[in-house]
Amino acid sequence: MTSIWQHFFDLGQSALPAVAGEHRLSLVLLSCGVALLGAYTSLLTLARANSYRQPLYRHSWLFVSAIIAGLTVWSMHFIGMLAFQIPLAMEHHVGITVVSVLPAVFANWYALGTQLKSQPNQVVSIQQALVAGVVLGVGIGAMHYLGMAAMQFNGVLLYHTGWFVMSLIVAVTLGIIAMLTYRLLAQYDQRSQLDRFASRILPATVIAAAISGMHYTAMTAARFYGIVDNHSGHEHTNWLAYFIGFASIIAALVAVIGTKVDQRMYQQAKSNREANKMIQHLATQDALTGLANRQQLLEYLGQLR
Repeated sequence: MTSIWQHFFDLGQSALPAVAGEHRLSLVLLSCGVALLGAYTSLLTLARANSYRQPLYRHSWLFVSAIIAGLTVWSMHFIGMLAFQIPLAMEHHVGITVVSVLPAVFANWYALGTQLKSQPNQVVSIQQALVAGVVLGVGIGAMHYLGMAAMQFNGVLLYHTGWFVMSLIVAVTLGIIAMLTYRLLAQYDQRSQLDRFASRILPATVIAAAISGMHYTAMTAARFYGIVDNHSGHEHTNWLAYFIGFASIIAALVAVIGTKVDQRMYQQAKSNREANKMIQHLATQDALTGLANRQQLLEYLGQLR
């Protein structure tokens, strides 16, 4: 147990010199913007899930929402790591990097799944929102530290115990606040367009703060020890961060357009059903008395044959 503790936390055991790094502000801002856009988009697709009563459509849109939210956490982390400039020759283990997205996806799948309503006016319990917030925060934290484990360089990475604990507190606390905020504002989703926007952008902002706050608090906890290589670092990978940010924005826009198209098709199908129902009523009911007319009588007799 002590050996595992010493391999993770900085207890002054490293014989290598400490290496300081710094963040590029433009990429930090980009990472926070991606977090906000992705969080908002995931709540927008969650609204589509709540608009359906059929389990297949509901869970399909929930899956889409969880994937978007999970990739948002991953993208924000990746851009945040590329924003970190440090003079160490560094690579990322591809397998661990890919797998690191899974905790974020599953955590969001559970947290967002608690917000699905079986009835239009159903209110999620406070206990469910609290548990969802905790799961969301833990998932964000697990994604970050698993992603950090994918870093490979000539040295060691250890964490300051206090800042490590603080990073988890930030993620869980803001995760809980986000779920409680969404629970509180979800009742306004069926009102004006401004109310619907507020019911998504406010919790999305808190979720983005949870993702970004956890990441940069955890980076404060990180202690890098190694041999300085002034010819290495992340300078040559900055273009990749901007590419990921641009791809995230395009993906979010595609998701937004998809929700609008789906909503339009849903309303059209609903209108068609109502129109067919009205036509059937006019064809089989007397307009004056509301009783069955000759056409309905003939259809009934035909069924008896």
